[in-house]
Amino acid sequence: MVALPSRKTFATHPEMVWVERERFMGWACSQCAWEFNPSGIPAGNTLADMKEEYERQRDKEFASHVCAKYPIQHRIPRQSSD
Repeated sequence: MVALPSRKTFATHPEMVWVERERFMGWACSQCAWEFNPSGIPAGNTLADMKEEYERQRDKEFASHVCAKYPIQHRIPRQSSD
């Protein structure tokens, strides 16, 4: 007997993903329009400290964002006036 695949759908959890677009390159949410925009140069005495501070800020902002506040805006293609 072969088991049929389940038709249940599960909500996917947002993930932080790296994106490269025309006007943005950086970390963003996989499920909404949230993008990480650092507030400035990360504090730290060494490059390792600065990297840790950057990652801490990024992770904190991602964890606290609410996807409903960042809806994805779909562009409507312009129609030609032919």
